[in-house]
Amino acid sequence: MSDTDRQEKYVFHGYLIQWATIVFPPAIIASLVYLLVIRPRITHPEVRSHVNWQLMTCGLIAAMIPLSLAFVAIALSGVSSDSPLSIAATFVLLGGSLLFLPWLLYRLLRGTIMLSKQLPMPSLFP
Repeated sequence: MSDTDRQEKYVFHGYLIQWATIVFPPAIIASLVYLLVIRPRITHPEVRSHVNWQLMTCGLIAAMIPLSLAFVAIALSGVSSDSPLSIAATFVLLGGSLLFLPWLLYRLLRGTIMLSKQLPMPSLFP
């Protein structure tokens, strides 16, 4: 087994852990820890792009959690339910909840397919 194949196998395991987050959401923490541990071992640039893609997915999820909790606090606060702030928070929560699973599936499917084709992920910051 070549070094690149071994690195691809590490990254594939990262995708498997992220796929598990659909059924068991706290697995995203395990995915983050796993990716941070394997990242120094991944030296091939095309494979490294997948680790960056996965870390960005974890980072965006980590950013969404406190933001959604803030909107829940606003929506459930003692503010009148007719206030614009409460209505906007409710719509943001509903929209975010409806779009989260398709967004996560897109990130996982695209990454897994690109890895299986041995193609790099596009860089967010070229």
